[in-house]
Amino acid sequence: MGDVLQINGLTKRYGNFVAVNDLSLSISKGNIFGILGPNGSGKTTTLGMVLDVINSTEGSYSWFGEEGNSNQRRRIGSILEHPIFYPELSGYKNLEIAALIKRVDKDRIEEVLKRVGLWVRKDSPFKTFSLGMKQRLALAAALLSDPEVLVLDEPTNGLDPQGINQMRNLIMNIAKEGKTIIISSHILDEIQKMCTHFAILKNGKLLKQGSIDEIVISKNAFFIAIENESSIEAIKTHPCFDSIEEKDGQLLVLFNDSVSGAEFNKFCFEKGVVLSQLIDHKSSLEEEFLEIIK
Repeated sequence: MGDVLQINGLTKRYGNFVAVNDLSLSISKGNIFGILGPNGSGKTTTLGMVLDVINSTEGSYSWFGEEGNSNQRRRIGSILEHPIFYPELSGYKNLEIAALIKRVDKDRIEEVLKRVGLWVRKDSPFKTFSLGMKQRLALAAALLSDPEVLVLDEPTNGLDPQGINQMRNLIMNIAKEGKTIIISSHILDEIQKMCTHFAILKNGKLLKQGSIDEIVISKNAFFIAIENESSIEAIKTHPCFDSIEEKDGQLLVLFNDSVSGAEFNKFCFEKGVVLSQLIDHKSSLEEEFLEIIK
């Protein structure tokens, strides 16, 4: 579908400290792309550089196959760090100012406020908004120019469960329109629920990137329940057997090569082992993340 963003060897140094170290990655059109990492891993610095807020030390990037220019910025909506609005002004008045800066018709304001569920509070001062409402107003401002790409830095940070759920649903509904969304976060469960692809950073370096489906597919492992402990010895004779461990009160059998559930069940039956449970084990993004950053 083509790359929306291409990053090549991007580096940012502050004196002797390297915030982002020779980062290269590409983000394709239509992706919901999660940039993951612990605090201080370089997520916000990376987004700041590709949004022209922070000057890079080395490397380059391109949006839509071209070097940075003012026309590209109109195709990108962003929330970087904490949203900043005039506290005494209403949500509507704040968006009027944002529309003026973005050179967008004010007719868009009603549409985006309704989109983020704030139309009924359009006349309320920004200072009376909850944190979740402030985040949604920031999203409304980012949507004013009807951008092709949304860049969201920690969009659910500090929100309560209801606020997280509202923001997640908003993001996923926007993505259904075909927009590309780039999200930085350290909340792994939310990234797994929202994103199609990911990159993991640590100390400014890229550790891994790929699709969410690839990282959470079965790791050749099954949760099983057996009638007696002696059956374990028979299971260990499988040519691809790697290990067996107890996890969450269940037995987890791991193999060192691809084994289907049907194949494993047939093997057990032939060995006289009766399985009362056989469940494909899929790892979570959190498990993989913790393993990768070790």
